[in-house]
Amino acid sequence: MLGGNILNYYLVVVEECVLECHFALQVMQFTLAPLLEGFDFATPSNKPLVMGEGLRLTVEKSAPLEVLVALLLSAAFYS
Repeated sequence: MLGGNILNYYLVVVEECVLECHFALQVMQFTLAPLLEGFDFATPSNKPLVMGEGLRLTVEKSAPLEVLVALLLSAAFYS
């Protein structure tokens, strides 16, 4: 039988995890936005990138994604 203190501690830990996961999703948007806006992404064969969404933070792909990355602005802008 669980005591009241143990059960309350379990609820606090689960609640903190949910809040941290929500915060991580919010921060991920702010970190990905400059990356996506600062570079030009293309495939070697010039086919459009197909990036489907999953229900989790990470989704395993069946085939590796080959991407060419180029700066949108000149290199002098970043120095």
